[in-house]
Amino acid sequence: MITLREVSLSDLPEWSRAHQSAYFRHPTRIDASIHEAWFAPGELIGAYDGERCVGTLRCSPYELSVPGGTTIPAAGITNVAVVHTHRRQGILHTMMKTALQSAAQSGRAIAILIPTEYTLYGRYGFGPSIRSRRIEVDNTGGGTLRDQVESDHKGEIRNITAEETRHIGPQLYDRFRETQVGATQRKSAWWSNLTEEWFLTRRAVQPFYVTFRDSRGDTTGLVVYSATLLESERKIRFNLNVVENIFLNQESRDALWRFIFSLDNVSHVAISNIAIDDPITELLREPSLATTQFSHTAWLRILNLPEVLSARTYARDGRLRIKVNDQQGYCDGSWEISVTDRKALVSPVSGSVDIEIGIDSLASLYMGGGNAMTLCSAALIKEHSPGSTMLLNEMFRTPVAPWLPPNGLELV
Repeated sequence: MITLREVSLSDLPEWSRAHQSAYFRHPTRIDASIHEAWFAPGELIGAYDGERCVGTLRCSPYELSVPGGTTIPAAGITNVAVVHTHRRQGILHTMMKTALQSAAQSGRAIAILIPTEYTLYGRYGFGPSIRSRRIEVDNTGGGTLRDQVESDHKGEIRNITAEETRHIGPQLYDRFRETQVGATQRKSAWWSNLTEEWFLTRRAVQPFYVTFRDSRGDTTGLVVYSATLLESERKIRFNLNVVENIFLNQESRDALWRFIFSLDNVSHVAISNIAIDDPITELLREPSLATTQFSHTAWLRILNLPEVLSARTYARDGRLRIKVNDQQGYCDGSWEISVTDRKALVSPVSGSVDIEIGIDSLASLYMGGGNAMTLCSAALIKEHSPGSTMLLNEMFRTPVAPWLPPNGLELV
């Protein structure tokens, strides 16, 4: 018989073994070190067959930045795994159901995860909401950026240490996420991992940390990158992998990208996670130098519809009555959304509605990164009142695309 229980610190080695096994890996001292550093009481769920762990899940509290500059309490779900011998026995379903119930009961208004399979979590009410890109730029010939990209800044570009990054980074990032829709806070363990504070997690290729400090002495940008030596008989060449890119303004963005792309002997620059609408490709002398692909997509699951919809601001005023279909029951029913001066009042209603929509599709629209017209064309929205889908789209749109910078949530 399979039972679920909260994982204690003493249970962690067995829990870690099950998690690694599900992804065809054997646990190492590095894995144990990382899991122990991220451990917090009450966040880990284990599915047990007797005393053997066969399923894992982590559900951690986060604060999610939404349109309008406010945050809502969120549950970040990660480390979801079932060992190979126990798959297709309902263990994942039971763990997800338990995690969502626990999140809702603890006051988390929304849940967030990053799935490996597009269709796996839609059945639990999750919808794709926050997309990001991976970009690789051919820097072989140098002069990659346009001449118009500011290079005569009055600030200072500084190489800093890992220890300095652990002090400067969190302060800079907290300022950044105040205005970045889709961002969450980062836990101290995330910064420890980025800066390799733990000896056991240090990688063979060490990262470099570079900041931009403006003329007032204010740090407004940070990039973190590593370099890999390319095998060549003629010359020394490197590929750069940028794993962190946080900018508070255009000055810091231009200055730090100019620095990255002017480094000598660099053939290619890969940016592993960047916003969909980041202007990096427009800064290039020749946009064809860049190869772009979609990176991870964060999926949202609304658990408290009135709280979630009331938290954000909207692009225009209007009133809509919507029927929300939610098989899990958290948000199922008919609701009126009345927006005045960009703020919404949300209340349950009865009778006819303007729109019928699934909770997963509503989550796709919530952060401003979705398009209601597209969802309607795909039969994911049913329009009962002419023009209501257009109004929904105009209300929910945002001028800047949402983006979730890395925060410790892994693919599940």
